[in-house]
Amino acid sequence: MDVALINGLFVRMVGPQTGRSLILLHALADSSLAFQPLFDTPLADRFRLVAVDLAGFGASPRQEHVRGMAEHAEAIAGLARSIAQSGTVGLSDGDTEPSASRMGHAGTLPP
Repeated sequence: MDVALINGLFVRMVGPQTGRSLILLHALADSSLAFQPLFDTPLADRFRLVAVDLAGFGASPRQEHVRGMAEHAEAIAGLARSIAQSGTVGLSDGDTEPSASRMGHAGTLPP
């Protein structure tokens, strides 16, 4: 497993270095560890799994102020721009951020 801080977000990554990636977004009050059971499945053989700790959650840096949906969306959009061929999967509110991100950044994220 690789770990990194990308666009201010802590990420855990497993799977092939090349090809398609899935950005995995946890629900609020959770962390990227919610996706750890996927790391040892055939899904990780097929895709690069990028499990994100949203800003202020898990191992991502704490924030001085509470982030709104637009700020989470911008951070996720920046992360997605840095990862080629990525799609997003979110749990609960984690699904709202990529949707908002795609609406607010049309044309900059892959379909």
